[in-house]
Amino acid sequence: MILPQIKRIAKEDLGPEAPTWIDRILSPLNTFFDTLYRGLNKNITFSENIDCQFYTFTITAGAAATDNTLKFIQKTNSKPNYLIPLNVSVFGSGNVYSATNLSLLWFADGAQININSISGLTDGTKYQITILILTK
Repeated sequence: MILPQIKRIAKEDLGPEAPTWIDRILSPLNTFFDTLYRGLNKNITFSENIDCQFYTFTITAGAAATDNTLKFIQKTNSKPNYLIPLNVSVFGSGNVYSATNLSLLWFADGAQININSISGLTDGTKYQITILILTK
């Protein structure tokens, strides 16, 4: 989408016949236009514009996927439908690994998100994992 060149409406744009009260309308209108323009100019963010939650946690992997459990408070306004692992790093190493081999079994009970198992981790290794929770 290509944004229009005009970002604001000035009283002078309306001509000399513009009524004096037009300033009271243009001020909030231009504030709205500025906010909308900034948002549509590659500044839309997940956390400010989408019902979602980012959550980062640290876990030391157990031998079985069911040893890797976690509960945390749900902060989305609606019921979570998707839990997406974004990145995984071995704690303290700074190396970020692909989260594509990570599999999570989870459910939301309205107050918490409960992860019942995480597979794809190496036993005894401490990880830092960031996930994205999305609603429909």
